Amino acid sequence: MIISLQKTETIDSNKRFARDFYSFQSLIDALNKKDIPADLTTSINQIIIFINSMHASDKIVIRRIEEGKNKILEMVERRLGLVRKKQYHNYWITMGVTLYGLPVGVVLYFLSGNLAFIIPGLPIGMLIGIWVGNRKDRKAETNGKQLEIE
Repeated sequence: MIISLQKTETIDSNKRFARDFYSFQSLIDALNKKDIPADLTTSINQIIIFINSMHASDKIVIRRIEEGKNKILEMVERRLGLVRKKQYHNYWITMGVTLYGLPVGVVLYFLSGNLAFIIPGLPIGMLIGIWVGNRKDRKAETNGKQLEIE
């Protein structure tokens, strides 16, 4: 079982600290609902123990919480294939615009000779990216590989 993050006295006075703290805690809660191997649980607990043992300013603790959350998400995705909700959606929007939208826009530009025809390619690529990302998110959800966090 993954240990919890310890609350500090200053959490309620700092909105960003509270947001990051509760976001990290929701990640821990979501991971505790999954079957996590013992060695990965130990690695995650070491990150949390490090954050809990810090006696620094809120700004430094916030930075460590963000770094710890990102590191845990990376480890869990690499080892178990678990992803956040809408992770593929957000990733594939940019990939769709880059891989499909810009090339379509450039082709339209060369066919018409008008630079304004680059613009319609961008939403086309965005739609393709949304479609691909949503399909991958649905597949991850049906396979039980999606965490209950965003």
